[in-house]
Amino acid sequence: TRSGSTPFFFKMDKLKPLGCRDMSMSSSAVNGRLPSPLDNYLEKSNKDCVDNWTKTGFMGVGQWSFGITLGGSVKDLLRRRALTITSRSKEMLMSSSIDTSLLFLSCGYYDNTVKLHTFDGLRLKCAENGGHRGAINCLSIGDDGGLMVTGGQDATCRVWIIDHADMATALTDGYVQTALGKKDNDAKESILNCCQVLWGHEAAVSCLSFSSDLDIVVSGSVNGVICVHTARRGSFIRSIWVHDFLKIAKAYGNNKGTAIRKLALNDHGTFVAHLENYSLLMYTVNGVKLGLADAGEKLNAMEIVPGGDLLVTGGERCQVVIRTLRDLGVRCIVDLKKQGPIRCISCTPSELNPTKQFMYVGSENGKVTIISKNQSSEKSNDDCSTISYASDLPDKNSYWWSESC
Repeated sequence: TRSGSTPFFFKMDKLKPLGCRDMSMSSSAVNGRLPSPLDNYLEKSNKDCVDNWTKTGFMGVGQWSFGITLGGSVKDLLRRRALTITSRSKEMLMSSSIDTSLLFLSCGYYDNTVKLHTFDGLRLKCAENGGHRGAINCLSIGDDGGLMVTGGQDATCRVWIIDHADMATALTDGYVQTALGKKDNDAKESILNCCQVLWGHEAAVSCLSFSSDLDIVVSGSVNGVICVHTARRGSFIRSIWVHDFLKIAKAYGNNKGTAIRKLALNDHGTFVAHLENYSLLMYTVNGVKLGLADAGEKLNAMEIVPGGDLLVTGGERCQVVIRTLRDLGVRCIVDLKKQGPIRCISCTPSELNPTKQFMYVGSENGKVTIISKNQSSEKSNDDCSTISYASDLPDKNSYWWSESC
């Protein structure tokens, strides 16, 4: 920050150590090899595509493997109480519920399950595979806290209900119920319930993004296909082939492939895809092409900030790059070379902090850098980061066009 100190203070009496637990990661996450049962479900062409994908370091544990939520039933309860209590009482209710109700979900395990732990102490509460055949590569939890979507090596995405028995009973598809061999009463006894299977991919799902407000899931696979589904009904909307961008991407000199590395969707129906050839592609969920830019690096993190007008990326160059969603042009760069490659990025939800917004950047050296949205100094006193603005940056390759629906 400008003064070298944090733009907020910690309540030391409220800080306490949380649990620590080793992960038994899947073979695809550790060795870059496919579990043998998956060979029966993928054609040879898809298997070769996945093998090439693992060699480049796609499959592994990262920000896409974890999620935190209060659960659907607690979220519903808090929303109902918020309508009848004062703002101060609401804050007290939230603070008293966090420690007891936070749930930590993760994937990438050797037994190919999604595991649910308590946030306080990391006690394992349940582990489910939801019918996935093979490793579960990624997960995304909606803002409502009750829905989660996972993507797996078996070329399917699956929608889950988190700790909400009534919603699970209402949304569970008959096919899923039969395939998993579950009865109606099982949903009331289980915290995690798979309710829908999203079909459409022909190769392993590498990434996904979920908006509970839009009820839309966008998922990408290793063969360059993006599928759009509704979450609650599990309806297939459309598939998008990114190969159309190859002719433009050749101008950048990166022809490494079209596997989808990252996806980020905002609540306005615009999403950005990051490809193996380092390209950034922007679409609407209706399949309309909006823009293309060259990221120039392998990105490990990509987020759309609350409000939906800025894209934040970070990768092997040790820089946080902030782009506008209007044309994917670079607006600001935060240089964190002393911290190492960037592994994860998270922003403060706007509803939790309406006056100020902070960005939390996790680096390879284990440190977290906190950046204020209103940061105006170009260099901090501790000399750990340098901020450059659009007027000081060289012209970047970007492409923008409009297309009628």
